[in-house]
Amino acid sequence: MRPSWNNRYYVLEVLEEHAKHSELEALSAYLKTPKYLHTDRGDFLLNREYQYYTARIDDYAFTLDVDEGSDESCTVALAAFNTIDNFKAFEQRISTYISETLLDLANDWLDNDDQDPITADVFAKRITMGELAFRNDGTIEVYYDDDDIFWGHCIIANIDAEGNPVHADIAG
Repeated sequence: MRPSWNNRYYVLEVLEEHAKHSELEALSAYLKTPKYLHTDRGDFLLNREYQYYTARIDDYAFTLDVDEGSDESCTVALAAFNTIDNFKAFEQRISTYISETLLDLANDWLDNDDQDPITADVFAKRITMGELAFRNDGTIEVYYDDDDIFWGHCIIANIDAEGNPVHADIAG
């Protein structure tokens, strides 16, 4: 149960202050103990409240969703993470997809009609991948910085379980 769900009680009377309960103390100690997932590329820390592991490796932030029905395992998301051998090459491939998909929209967002249209090549070089969220169904959400092409909105690309880009759009 999430902590916010457990905050809906009306206290009529406090029977005992600072009462000790061994099972609750053990649970509290367990929840306060960091849980790490060690990989060849880096260590992930479990965020128990949001049910995902996080890591910052090289220039990227990563999240791995916990498996459906599990408290701590993330086998599906970790398998998807391990399919990408080279994150720089992955970034270039997804940047190209985004630039081809959103090029017309990018040119619609130009400040000034006197500006030259953005080319797909320039678009792909300007955007930068920042975070990859590996989901518990094997899909990936990739978040990009837009370099103010869309006036500060982020770009999100959706990757299917086979590693193919299937959708890109702006958000925020």
